[in-house]
Amino acid sequence: MVTGGHEAVMAAHDFYNHHSTVQAAAAELGFDWLREAADAVPLPDEPVTVADYGVAAGHNSMRPMRLVVAALRARTTAPISVVHTDLPANDFSPLFESLEHDPDAYHRGEPEVFPYAIGRSFYERLFPSGTVQLGWSSVTTHWLSRVPSYDGASISPNLSAPEVRARFAEQAADDWTGFLRARSQELAAGGRLVMVEPCAHDDGTLGDEGLQSAMDEILASMVADDVITAEQVAGIRLPLWMRTPDEYVTPVDDMPHLRVVRSRAVEHPPNPMEQALDATGDVEAFADDHTGARGRGASRCCSAPRSCDRPPTSSSAATGPGSSPIPTASGCACGTSCWRSRAPRLRDPRRPAAQPRSCSQPPDGRGTAWSGERSSWRWGPGVMIPMRRGGRSPASWKDRSTAAMSGAVKHSS
Repeated sequence: MVTGGHEAVMAAHDFYNHHSTVQAAAAELGFDWLREAADAVPLPDEPVTVADYGVAAGHNSMRPMRLVVAALRARTTAPISVVHTDLPANDFSPLFESLEHDPDAYHRGEPEVFPYAIGRSFYERLFPSGTVQLGWSSVTTHWLSRVPSYDGASISPNLSAPEVRARFAEQAADDWTGFLRARSQELAAGGRLVMVEPCAHDDGTLGDEGLQSAMDEILASMVADDVITAEQVAGIRLPLWMRTPDEYVTPVDDMPHLRVVRSRAVEHPPNPMEQALDATGDVEAFADDHTGARGRGASRCCSAPRSCDRPPTSSSAATGPGSSPIPTASGCACGTSCWRSRAPRLRDPRRPAAQPRSCSQPPDGRGTAWSGERSSWRWGPGVMIPMRRGGRSPASWKDRSTAAMSGAVKHSS
């Protein structure tokens, strides 16, 4: 979520590393194809270059890059350069700290493996032509290079007017074309790119429309309580758009030298937060895991530190260590803006509700509101795309019914 500029998407420091288990689990869907790609790419006499497009804070890149290094090292003793990329505003320090101190870092015990980082958008060229042997990207390209401006009550383009959705879809298409064009130039002959990406259903629905509606309701209640202003809410927009599987696959065939090796869509990728909910039934912990409240040093009751015992106030309170003060509203024991007082009533989503709250349910029933059908808490469908630089051929689909798109793009001269 951003306010004013789309580069402030990620929280700084190590926050994303501690709150991206769902993304990490989704990435595992592409590991077999990533290993296959590392076993198949032609190797140069000079150093091998591996590109990690969209590294964020780095933790979720350790396993796939360790897998790649092991597969390549079994084939060559040449130096391996692993280049992590992300936006200029990304906080790369957790990545560097992991590389320096994590005993499981992928270059540990490998003196001829060299990590690097690039702070530029992957929607443009990042490498010289024909120099990347293997690329990897996971849960990245739904973030847009720019946010189309619009007037509307919802912070989500998916719940906005048709003309707004059309502008976001157009921006997403332009970004994806730019991404593919850049990779088609960077990949070496025979090089491969493996991707795992979230996507929409064929009808454009995501399955979490109820959650998005609840976010709008919470912001509206905060405006009513003078916690934030309507102008501030108007500046909050989700800078993302989920493409359908076809919208990912079809443009690949229009790129010179690229072709889809295979793809599949996974209807419900594994979700560790759901698995924990299944095991414990702890709905509040489930909500905390999603919001990251505990990761900010906050209690389940409110957004202030656990030691806070202040009476209700209308002054200000911090959301955690190192946070900036925010206006607060009375009603919470510590005087801060309490998520429990603003969120729709939490209940076990496995138990049917007589009247789901703010339900925006697609025709097939795959999405519900905060309570009711279990699928309301699922991560939506994902798309995995392994691509190869090689001769052009029609995009091929396999296992479409099991629905994430694994793709490999292959490049040829």
